[in-house]
Amino acid sequence: FRPFTRVDVRRMHKLGTLNREEVKSAYMDIGFDDEKAEAMTDFTVQFNTEGDRELTKSEIMRALDRGVIDESLAIMILDDIGLSQEAAIIVVATHQAKVAMDLTDELSDMEIDRFVDGMINETELQDALALLDLTATQLELLMAKARKRQRRAEKMPSKADILKWFKGDAIDRPSADDLLRRIGYPSIFRDLYLLMVEGIEETA
Repeated sequence: FRPFTRVDVRRMHKLGTLNREEVKSAYMDIGFDDEKAEAMTDFTVQFNTEGDRELTKSEIMRALDRGVIDESLAIMILDDIGLSQEAAIIVVATHQAKVAMDLTDELSDMEIDRFVDGMINETELQDALALLDLTATQLELLMAKARKRQRRAEKMPSKADILKWFKGDAIDRPSADDLLRRIGYPSIFRDLYLLMVEGIEETA
């Protein structure tokens, strides 16, 4: 008794020679347990019913992303299309690392959005990001990104409003200076504007 190869099973299913139950049985004859044989059968059926095309690395990675197959099965199928086992292991590991990084990026963006929207404070943001298993440098960069986005989201007063408030004693000099700094004015110009207002007040 010589069982079909994995490639034989996929091709025979595609030609209609094997139905779903026979495909699973053939995979079990090769040596897969029930769970693995079921996963391989799902992969075979889905791939063969999605159009007339050749099995490619991208198709295998897509099945891995969907959870149709696991990493070990992905490595086996990559071997079927001509990759060495070593190359297949690298391909799967690299792909999974990218998926993990993309997920981390998405989750960190969600937490930063919550921070910018005022739903959590800076300490809570840092705690949430720390749960994503980031390096200290990555965490620091994301916190800086969050603060920058928060500043951009703030609706700041105009220079004219700030100087008017300072002139009317609604805010003191340090507060006026800080607001001018936050809307982008360098120190030399902040001093000039504030001195101008103070000069006007003294003249009056």
